[in-house]
Amino acid sequence: KEEHGQPIYACAFNQLDRSLFRTFATVGANYASIYELEDEGGGDDVAADEAPAAAAGGGKKKRKAMNWGGSKAATKIQTHGKATSARLLVVQEYRDEDEDERFYALAWGADARTSNALLAVGGEQRHIKLIDVHEGCVHGVLQGHGGAVHDLRFHPAQRALLFSGSADFSVRLWHVGARDCVASFAGDGGHLDAIFSIDVRLDGAQLASCGADGSIKLWDLQGERLRRRVDAADAAPPAPPCAQPAPWLDGPPPCVEQRPIASVESIHLQRDAG
Repeated sequence: KEEHGQPIYACAFNQLDRSLFRTFATVGANYASIYELEDEGGGDDVAADEAPAAAAGGGKKKRKAMNWGGSKAATKIQTHGKATSARLLVVQEYRDEDEDERFYALAWGADARTSNALLAVGGEQRHIKLIDVHEGCVHGVLQGHGGAVHDLRFHPAQRALLFSGSADFSVRLWHVGARDCVASFAGDGGHLDAIFSIDVRLDGAQLASCGADGSIKLWDLQGERLRRRVDAADAAPPAPPCAQPAPWLDGPPPCVEQRPIASVESIHLQRDAG
């Protein structure tokens, strides 16, 4: 068990940075924890050479120095009878100052300017924290949801874009560099209850969402309005690193998408046998 002793709601390997292919993160209670899988003989030193090419990456990348903020704590892996020399190292831990926070979701991304690995986490308190794991600090905070954040996904091709699904019935699209909400997928034709899961097609053309209303929505991400809004955020000056929510800006409003291109209703909902 982790130190907080509470349910762990999500875990994810870093699929973007070849130098971190042995690294994964978890969230539970008000904690985000980062682990590294290491051979007892120090096998993590060759991780970058053994790693497969990242989906959105290029050639071999030199392993970056990590500010883990202290000594690594080792945890033996229970193998259920199979021999192993591997162990888990707790290499970084973030504890939110709000004791009422419950993180439900996380996603790995990368800072478009520095290429530092980013870990986005969100949960009960509606804010999304962007943790720069190379610097060991909160890089930025995104605010705007009216309910708990249940799922997070970075865009597979445009690393500055982050999607979030929430209990407020909406999916939001954020530009993490500008700290700007560029789009909201909700309203007429949208979900009628909390959104639990979202995902983006590999080419970035469409977004899928599903939730407590028993429906699946498919949203277009190639519309001209949305493209212009993302271009405006790309052109905006990058927001400085800040561990507090950014104030509301006088920039352009989010692009509101109310009509999905496809919707399947009442999936798996029980029907009266009579």
